[in-house]
Amino acid sequence: MQRGSRTLFTDIFETDTHADVINKRKGRNEVYHARRNELLINRYYHWGSQTPRPSYKWILGQLSFEFNLSETTIVELIADNHSILQLLKKHRPTQKELAKRWPHFVW
Repeated sequence: MQRGSRTLFTDIFETDTHADVINKRKGRNEVYHARRNELLINRYYHWGSQTPRPSYKWILGQLSFEFNLSETTIVELIADNHSILQLLKKHRPTQKELAKRWPHFVW
């Protein structure tokens, strides 16, 4: 949708075809959020298992920097996705496996 089309056109010349665009859900994409959360959990596992003597606060700071999320939000996401973390703990993926799954991150 072009800039101004809603306020300068649709509000004045409302038609049925434009009403569908207005009612279309905007915002969060659940698939992208699930993928982001999975990556965040993988990074949490990575920092916790690969860093010598990791600090919980330090790991949260790293994740906050990498994902541009507050530490509070990160803690909530980790709690909400605890099952993914349990699978990681069970399977213990190597850095090579994590790099293959998420090639855009340095592991």
